[in-house]
Amino acid sequence: TYALKRYWRPVWSDGSDPDIYPFEGEIYAILDKGEKDELKHAILYHDIKINGQIDSTFKLIRSGWAAERYKRPDQPRPDKRAETDADAENRLDRRDIPEDAPVPDAKPKDRYIPIDRHHVNILMPMGREIKAFFSLLELAQRFRDFDGEHKYSYDKLILHRDISTGNLLIFQVRDRSAVGRLMDHDHAKKAKGKKPISSEIVNLDRKRNSVQNNLRDNLEKEVDVDVLDRALKWLNRSSDAAHYIEDAAEFTGLVGNNASENPLSVTDLGWDNIDKIHDWPDFSERTPRTGERTASPYYLWA
Repeated sequence: TYALKRYWRPVWSDGSDPDIYPFEGEIYAILDKGEKDELKHAILYHDIKINGQIDSTFKLIRSGWAAERYKRPDQPRPDKRAETDADAENRLDRRDIPEDAPVPDAKPKDRYIPIDRHHVNILMPMGREIKAFFSLLELAQRFRDFDGEHKYSYDKLILHRDISTGNLLIFQVRDRSAVGRLMDHDHAKKAKGKKPISSEIVNLDRKRNSVQNNLRDNLEKEVDVDVLDRALKWLNRSSDAAHYIEDAAEFTGLVGNNASENPLSVTDLGWDNIDKIHDWPDFSERTPRTGERTASPYYLWA
């Protein structure tokens, strides 16, 4: 059983590198290289053509190839049946675009300016959604497949960017076994290369985990990442940062039986405005006047 996916794919004409945003079918060609037909993401794909010309929003629809003005009635008449999806498919397009409408610039300067789109067909195998699993064993096995496929795509420099339960499908193959596939790569992006993660990021992540584990044991409470980063900005050692957050939370009454179950945030601790630059008070005439006051740094409050 197969499914025909038809949609308008964006053609990035704003100067973006076409190799970074390839056609979904081209993504599948990379992923399916060397695979058996029954395990491929797509059987075939192509741009739809009208009279030998690619069906495009810039070249056809915006040049007058649009349907006449159509207004859907508020309620269907008793003697008329309601319009169905099949009727909608038979219409070229419902947008009312004058024949003399200007064609958009091929190189728009703003990303919110409409971009060119091509009408495409992709013939794909049909599977069942992950939520229709038969057993917990199958669910675990299929998620193992999804994880492996995601890692394989990553090795091919492809980022899916739209992983959801609706895109995790289970397919039956000829030997009656099942396989999990990560589908719908229409938002995928192909990177140009890889670069190693800096040691600073690795060390910061390690410190965050250490502080978070200490706070879970001592406060029995989760803490937002922003709180961890603010404490680690001033206190290099993880243990010192954890103790300081504990003291600050106890000082402000954010822990205990009556405390909220939500994770501690910088707003809870009053640390959300510490980067604001205050004006120095003017003491030249030694008289009170309106103006902003200075405050003690947050790391001295407790």
